[in-house]
Amino acid sequence: MNRVRRLLAAGVIAATLVAACGGNGGGGTIVAVVVDVTGDLTTVDQFVVRLPDGSDQVIEPAPGIRFHGDAAITHIRDHLRSGAPVRITYDVLDDGTWIAREVEDAGGE
Repeated sequence: MNRVRRLLAAGVIAATLVAACGGNGGGGTIVAVVVDVTGDLTTVDQFVVRLPDGSDQVIEPAPGIRFHGDAAITHIRDHLRSGAPVRITYDVLDDGTWIAREVEDAGGE
């Protein structure tokens, strides 16, 4: 039951961050589940995450980004398969594009 409470609390916090940082030129940090990845075996062109409010967001990785711990960004495919959440620090460009600056395992959140 504690795990469920932690997940709900993390969802509320992430939703608050998304609401607070969702405007153009903003950014923030979210915890989300990866639902799609495009690219090939060695690259990730973009990925889609399901936000706590149930909506999906397309995110492009910043050039040269590595998965936290210096793993290749393609590690995100493991999260697509497992459903394990990721924590993403991102910027929102003026055109509304979300750019991931850092991606890491979110653990038990």
